[in-house]
Amino acid sequence: MEIYNEQSVSETNSEEKDLLEQFENSKEIDFNGKLFKVIDIAPKELKTKIPTLMIPGFSATPEALKDAILRIAEKGRRVISAEAPHGID
Repeated sequence: MEIYNEQSVSETNSEEKDLLEQFENSKEIDFNGKLFKVIDIAPKELKTKIPTLMIPGFSATPEALKDAILRIAEKGRRVISAEAPHGID
């Protein structure tokens, strides 16, 4: 299994590049006065309308799950991941 990184991006097809670009262009959401990062990746052809949620554990970020997130999206699943640092209730 290939891990997504800057070097492999140049060798990937256009759909993989699109998914990686979506990962890199996260949004910030204000929740009760605190900002946190949300990644929402939607492949062009979805297998289902139900998204897969991938929330990293305590003190982790979506970057820790990057390869898994991108691999799931490659299979036609929309993936949503959020950085929810300790302290967001």
